[in-house]
Amino acid sequence: MKKILLSLLFISGCGFTPLYGIKNYSLHDTHLTVSPIPNKYGESMTRIIKNALPVTQDEASKQYKLTVSSPSFSSGDKTITSDEFASTMQVSAFSTYQLQDLKTQKTILSEKITAVSSYSVVSNPYATTVAENKIQQELADQIAEQIALDVLTKLSQENS
Repeated sequence: MKKILLSLLFISGCGFTPLYGIKNYSLHDTHLTVSPIPNKYGESMTRIIKNALPVTQDEASKQYKLTVSSPSFSSGDKTITSDEFASTMQVSAFSTYQLQDLKTQKTILSEKITAVSSYSVVSNPYATTVAENKIQQELADQIAEQIALDVLTKLSQENS
């Protein structure tokens, strides 16, 4: 028991911080605006991004502007299962985003995000269409979450 307590005291005094631990960054003074994202997936992407970032409606206090392109999808690599009952279709989604500092008018972050998944193609065309639409929505949401994470990381680096 003493060894455990001593080791805990030793570790706590060595400056150890968890690699993936949550650090409390102060982003309260960071004011960001998100441009509307077009197409049917844009509304949910905008909602996800706005819920994760310090977004403001005050025009005077805006420091950063985030612009996200609507996702584009491509399908390919159809594979057939061994029982020949169903096949799967791979779908890739691509979107770009740009974070701009409004004071300097410079782009501080610009990336292309890719997400990949697949869905089952079955004999019923309606079921296949529903599965395709569902997977496209999930990919768009994954892209929005990745964008929010990237922007939060960049803003925390800018403010530290």
